[in-house]
Amino acid sequence: MGMVTFTARASLMPEHQDGQAVSFEVDFQDAKRRRDVRKYPHRAISGPLETLYEGADTLWDLDLAPTFGDQQARVKEFLDSTARGGTFRIWIYGTEAAPITVRRADKGYTSQPFSRTGTLSRDYYTQRITVIEQ
Repeated sequence: MGMVTFTARASLMPEHQDGQAVSFEVDFQDAKRRRDVRKYPHRAISGPLETLYEGADTLWDLDLAPTFGDQQARVKEFLDSTARGGTFRIWIYGTEAAPITVRRADKGYTSQPFSRTGTLSRDYYTQRITVIEQ
């Protein structure tokens, strides 16, 4: 089971205040790490082809395990609070000595229904986000 620490900013739970540091356990169903390299071919005036290297980023595609009720409200608070690009910390497996500091690299999220029970508060949803290491 992983852990997330973020600053609450939006969709606040009743016990949280704006700007408060919040930590909660979350189960990442899948965590795929990938490297995004930014390099471009460029033809010099003298004729040879060069490759311009701008840098590389480490991205994580994180699938959150299905949640409902209070846990779903915590996940919504987390996703809405981090949507503006602020940094937060994650322990993907919960066993790391130090967390990974990341920020969101996606353009929002969608809640995908996982298991419908007929009651909105009891329906299970999953979310997927993409984050970039700082």
